[in-house]
Amino acid sequence: MNNKGQTLVIFIILLPIIIIILGFIVDQCYILYHEKNQKEITSLVCTYAKEDKTENDIRQLALENDKNLNQIKITQNDQQVEITLEKELPSLFGNLLGIKSYHIKTNMTCMK
Repeated sequence: MNNKGQTLVIFIILLPIIIIILGFIVDQCYILYHEKNQKEITSLVCTYAKEDKTENDIRQLALENDKNLNQIKITQNDQQVEITLEKELPSLFGNLLGIKSYHIKTNMTCMK
């Protein structure tokens, strides 16, 4: 029996599924990388905020480390500082599934 034609049809049917799965994996790794990077920036900014810096200085440090931040929330009181960083990350292969961007948000509370 000659199964070359059947193998070609199965390959053509499975190729889009394989591409979508690989795109999903690449996007998830991309998101995890940026989440880890943003958590490190939040930690750095939180450590900087413990030194009784002004809100403007703290905001400037966050923007120096990541210029793509959309929103920076800083809440200070006598005992703690709460920092929230948010940004929109464009998808690499998510466009194949209709996903234009991903929202990344990190939140950290530091004790003074």
